[in-house]
Amino acid sequence: MPNIVILHSGNPENRAPEMQDTLLQLNELSAVLEELGHGVGHVYFGDCCSGGCPESIAKADLVFNLVEDIDGRDELIHIATSWLDAVGVPYTGNRTHVFRLVEDKRQAKKILEEHRLPTPLWFDHDSIFGQHFEEKGVYIVKSSSLHGSVGIDDSSIVSGVEAAVEKMMAMKFRFGGDWFAESYVDGREINVSMLEIDGIVHVLPIAEILFENYHTDKPKIVGYAAKWEEESEEYNQTPRSFTFSAEDRTALDEISQLARRCWDVFGLHSYARVDFRMDHQGKPWVIDVNPNPCLMSEGGFMVATRQYGLSSQQVMEAIGSTAMRASTWTPLS
Repeated sequence: MPNIVILHSGNPENRAPEMQDTLLQLNELSAVLEELGHGVGHVYFGDCCSGGCPESIAKADLVFNLVEDIDGRDELIHIATSWLDAVGVPYTGNRTHVFRLVEDKRQAKKILEEHRLPTPLWFDHDSIFGQHFEEKGVYIVKSSSLHGSVGIDDSSIVSGVEAAVEKMMAMKFRFGGDWFAESYVDGREINVSMLEIDGIVHVLPIAEILFENYHTDKPKIVGYAAKWEEESEEYNQTPRSFTFSAEDRTALDEISQLARRCWDVFGLHSYARVDFRMDHQGKPWVIDVNPNPCLMSEGGFMVATRQYGLSSQQVMEAIGSTAMRASTWTPLS
């Protein structure tokens, strides 16, 4: 019986790149945990929904939670952690209440606004009435629940409220779910990863996504192609950099503090990432709070841990140790 079980949502029948990413994480994580001397098992969460609690999970010392969606619906991800809470098994990553707060990006933005954390102004079909938005402003249209930049490309950047509303309606028809428009920050893309080690939250080296050889009229965004389509220009022209100028130091210090505030405000746990846009005046804006960043070796979170001087084994040990400290559960005999 394996002492660690990886619970995942990777369905081999779904060939979408953002879905296959979970299976790639599964393979890499298994190899690292086996190198640490653990017996590793795999359980597809869809089987748990129909057949109760598998014996391998009931008797595991620890579950590594890699569930990123439920039947392709990102907004239901809290169901997996709720199930793990009910089973009573120690599991890695963020808790159920965190996923409930951030599953709907509009709700996350409301929390950011309530705590006076800088986030771009936004509206959806319900909130636009009775509010004043810059009619000629530039907006980016996003899904409230889909992750991985699904549905985001150059056409997501629109000018004017009317165009934003039309785009929201078109995307709702195409992908389903709710969509909203956010003021587009034409600036730099900054990622801040954080890792809890022995109860202390560490802000890892800050990364910037560069937009190399972009035409002046091409939006500088990390859309779907930049994340998933390996043959695209966007994918190959958006490298990650950890090198900043001395002039950036003040802004980076502010970004680091804002990321820590997000950790506290949302009650983040174990590991997470906060994404920013920095405008041309150097002001940072929080655009996303990600409670389950990808754990693949070439993903931004794991690259940041290497920049910090940690091996993959040390990262997994830290994540596992945090999960065990958070649990008072005793494995079944």
